[in-house]
Amino acid sequence: MKDQTPDRNAIHLLELLPQFTVSGKKIADQRKAVNPKVSLKILAAFDSLSGKKFFGKEAFLKAVKPVLDFNLSESDQSVILSLFLDDQAENATRRFAEAIALEIKNLLRIGFTKTDRPVWKNEEAERPLREQDICVLFRKSKEGEILGKALRKNGIDFAFYKQKGLFAGREAQEILDLLEAVAHPADHSRTAKVWLTRFFGAKIQDLGQAPTWDSEFLHQLQEWKSLAEARRFRRFFDDVLLQTKLIERELLLSGDERSVTNYVHLFEVLNKQVLERHLDLFELIQLLRRFIDGKEDPGENENLLRLESERNAVQLMTMHAAKGLEFPVVFLFGGLTGNKKDTMKFYHDSTEEPVIDLLSSNVPAEHQWQAEAEQQRLLYVAMTRACGRLYLPFAGYLTG
Repeated sequence: MKDQTPDRNAIHLLELLPQFTVSGKKIADQRKAVNPKVSLKILAAFDSLSGKKFFGKEAFLKAVKPVLDFNLSESDQSVILSLFLDDQAENATRRFAEAIALEIKNLLRIGFTKTDRPVWKNEEAERPLREQDICVLFRKSKEGEILGKALRKNGIDFAFYKQKGLFAGREAQEILDLLEAVAHPADHSRTAKVWLTRFFGAKIQDLGQAPTWDSEFLHQLQEWKSLAEARRFRRFFDDVLLQTKLIERELLLSGDERSVTNYVHLFEVLNKQVLERHLDLFELIQLLRRFIDGKEDPGENENLLRLESERNAVQLMTMHAAKGLEFPVVFLFGGLTGNKKDTMKFYHDSTEEPVIDLLSSNVPAEHQWQAEAEQQRLLYVAMTRACGRLYLPFAGYLTG
């Protein structure tokens, strides 16, 4: 790949500098401590930096120097670095996502004038790099959500590639809340719950000021209930989108085309289920709950998230989904947070028989290597998807 950007190689490390946040709370806690880690004189000097963030050890110490009229000892410096180091993995994950978004923005020359994009050359031809030539791989759906927000913020078109989980998202749960409220319009807890969904866009502090059981709101729920009881679900779903203006609000205010696509897709799937199974409202609620809980399979292709549109877009996908695919440019993302502790573990015993342990979440020590080997295989698959340039996350060690 031909690229005029300096310091870019076939394998490029995206370095994440440590973040230091001068927290007023931490300063106050140290003042109250019986045995503070640093002197009150040093803490007083940091008052002027309260609330500020610094990226990298050098930048932090450079900012500290002018507010002190003396030099920090090595021990005090070590304590200060440790005290204000932001070690929250979720914050680091968001920063990695932002770094990837900015690098993609640079690759695509978004916001540049009279600057050509990098050129991708393969056996067939030579052409400028396109959005669909770029792929970002991640492990967990939550990482995909974080990445999507960063790309959207930077004006980068993207699409999730055949990602399963239509019924695992917030949209499916909010539609379930809506159906529950329509079925039970006199139930305050259900109507309050649907009031907080994106269908109505209320905030929790609004509940005490605007009662959800007023006549206009109840009348709307009753109208939808009448449509549902008449099994006119297509009209019901269309009217929900029309009256709540969900599509316009999500696209104009947040630009969340992914979410809008999910809502529309879910309504289409549910309408199809109603027609095929001759369901009433209460049966539809039970079916949707089973889909969300994973107790029933909605069908081979019904649980796949659709592409937001047919436009040229950066591809986002899980490492598992990337097997057999290749892209000119690949980014690896995530890995800064561990998986939630499983309630059961799977491994092979000494006779190579598969074991599923439902009682213990701990794999016997002699078999723990299997999980690590599987992670290495997955990482190998991910790293070999790039045929032009591979971007890897890099976080160095903090010394001093």
